[in-house]
Amino acid sequence: MKAVRITSILSPIFLVLILMSDLHYKYISINGIQTFKFTVISKVIIALAFLVISVINFKKIKKGYFMVIAGLIMVIILGYANTDSNRIFYSSYTQAQYLFGLFVFYFFFSFYKFLDVALLLKTLTFIIILNFLFILIGLLYEIELFKTYLSRFGFNGIFKGTSEASYFYLFSILLFANLPFSKKNVFVFGLVIMSSLLVGSKSLYVYLFFIALLTAFNLFKKQVGFLKAKHYFLLILLAVAFVYSFLWLVLTQNTTLNNVFIKDGLLSAIFSYRDVLTANAIYTIGEKYNFFNYMFGGLPFIYKTTEIFLMDLFITFGVIGSFLFLIFIRKIFPVIYSNRVKVMLVGIGIIIF
Repeated sequence: MKAVRITSILSPIFLVLILMSDLHYKYISINGIQTFKFTVISKVIIALAFLVISVINFKKIKKGYFMVIAGLIMVIILGYANTDSNRIFYSSYTQAQYLFGLFVFYFFFSFYKFLDVALLLKTLTFIIILNFLFILIGLLYEIELFKTYLSRFGFNGIFKGTSEASYFYLFSILLFANLPFSKKNVFVFGLVIMSSLLVGSKSLYVYLFFIALLTAFNLFKKQVGFLKAKHYFLLILLAVAFVYSFLWLVLTQNTTLNNVFIKDGLLSAIFSYRDVLTANAIYTIGEKYNFFNYMFGGLPFIYKTTEIFLMDLFITFGVIGSFLFLIFIRKIFPVIYSNRVKVMLVGIGIIIF
C-alpha cells in the first residue's frame, strides 16, 4: 500500500513539474534570456526518485529491463569512439533525453498497478482544461509565449514545443476516446479535439482525420452489418479526396507552408524539411562514420537530428543499440486486448515512425 500511495502522489506532481520547467524553458528561449534551465534539474529529480522506487521494489520487476538500459549506456560509451569531441556535450544531452524517456517507459509499465488511475485522470483533466484556456488567451491576444510556431498558425499553450504538445494530445485523444461515456468525459474530449486543432501540428491533423475515418468506418459497418469490396473502395476514395483537399487548403491558405512548397517542394512542406535533414544525415554518415559508429551510433557527428524515429534511433544508438531499444519497448509494452485501442495505437505508431 505504501508503494501505491507514494507512486500515485509523485506521478502527478512530477507531471506538473515537467510542464512548469518546460514553460520556463520556453519563456527564456523566446525572450533570449541567458539563465539557468530547470528542465535538466527536474528530470534528474524524477529519474532519481523513480530509480529509488525501482530499487526498493526490485523483486517485483523484471531484472532484464535494467540490463537492457545498462546495455544502452554501454552502447553510448562505445559510440563515442573516434567521434567529434567538440560536440560531446550536445550528443550527451540528446542521448540523456532518450534514456530519460526510456526509463520513464520502464517505470510506468513496471509499476502501473501501483498507480491511482482516478488521481492521474483528474490531473490530466486539470492540465487539459488549463492549457485550453492558455491556448485561447494566446489565440485572442496573439501572445507569443503560448504559440506553437512563430512563423505560422498554432498555439500550444504551456507546452515547450510542437512535439510535446503533439504527443500529449495524441495520447489524450486515444485515452478519452476509450473512456466510459459520461458528460464530463465528453466535455474533456471536446476540449482535447479543439486544442488539437488549435495547436496547428500536421501530426495532430493527420491523427484527427484518421480517428474521423475510423469512426465513420465503424458507424457505416454497424448500419450496413457487413462491408463489400465496393464499400472499402468508396471509403478509400473519400479518404484520398479528403487528403487532397486538406493539402490544397493548407498549402494555399498558409503563407509559410506555401512558400516552402513553391521553393523546396511538397515533401519539405509536408514533413517540415525532415527530408532535407535526413539527406544531410545520410551524407554525413557516409563521410564520417566508422565501424563503431555504425554499430553503436555517432550522434556527435550529426549537426541536427532528423526527427524521423528510425533514422534518429540509428544515429543515436547504431545497429546494436537500436535493436536493444526496440526489443526493450516490445517486451515492456503491456498487452492490449481492445481491437479499437490497437488500431488507434497503430495510427500513433505510424505518425511516430
